[in-house]
Amino acid sequence: METCIQEYITMLKVERNLSSKTINAYKSDLDSYLSYINNLNINSLAGITTFDIRNYIRILNRTGKASNSISRIISSIRSYHKFLSSEKIVKDNPALVIDSPKIPKKLPEVLSEKEISSITDSIDKSSKFYQRDRAIIEMLYSCGVRVSELCDLDISNLFLDDEIVKVMGKGSMERLLPLG
Repeated sequence: METCIQEYITMLKVERNLSSKTINAYKSDLDSYLSYINNLNINSLAGITTFDIRNYIRILNRTGKASNSISRIISSIRSYHKFLSSEKIVKDNPALVIDSPKIPKKLPEVLSEKEISSITDSIDKSSKFYQRDRAIIEMLYSCGVRVSELCDLDISNLFLDDEIVKVMGKGSMERLLPLG
């Protein structure tokens, strides 16, 4: 089973070009899942049934895992079994009929101008990092960039004359955002 996981991870890196964080999440999900399968004394991937997968999901629910986490785990399991059947490692895909839980959609909370002013006013003006820290808060608020996007930002992606910043988002998608 371990050999198949390594082949699957390699496929995620090479063919699907997923980020290292996504790959690590999938690997962690599958390690836990296969540990559960091993505890059932199932010795081959072909011995895994839809019933086994559903029981695993029930256990995840009982442990209080969030819907988002369970949904990602199911996605990992589904993708892994799809890989196994497409590579002809197993004949049947027991994950085909597994549904993900409904994930409630919620709007993000937005800070008011007063709250942002309070944050920027709390930055120590005598610190040598004052300008940087203020710019970070301003970028997060006015551009709506993710923290990871801000951390990966290159100075060459700032177009100050045009008041635009180019950020690399999820899935290697570029976005042009107006500077506030």
